[in-house]
Amino acid sequence: MKDPISPEPLRRTASLVAAAICLLCLSGCGLLYHGPMIDTVETEDGVLMLADTLKMWSRWTSLVDDRVSREVSGDSPPMGKDTWIEFWQQHINGIMSNGRRQNPRKYVKYIIETREAADLPALAVELQ
Repeated sequence: MKDPISPEPLRRTASLVAAAICLLCLSGCGLLYHGPMIDTVETEDGVLMLADTLKMWSRWTSLVDDRVSREVSGDSPPMGKDTWIEFWQQHINGIMSNGRRQNPRKYVKYIIETREAADLPALAVELQ
């Protein structure tokens, strides 16, 4: 008498499921990968710098908005700084002096304008 449940269809189903899982795992990198975390451009002398793209600008404004909000709410400044003024001054000096960002004045200007809009003390920064 033949067994009512043949193992062959189960084996075939299990093989198909295993193949589908393998395909999903192998293609998962393509499904989850959305490009590099940061956009960069290479200068003529081969140095990489942060690109001024919509993605980078959006991330920058979000970061500055969050930090200004924290400053307004009285949180301590990041990176072990004693004051927010000290934090922002060092941050701006780094942006302006390291040459590793396209359009650095645009990014510094956003810091200044966002802090001004929040009625925070002015920073001693000159943008030429």
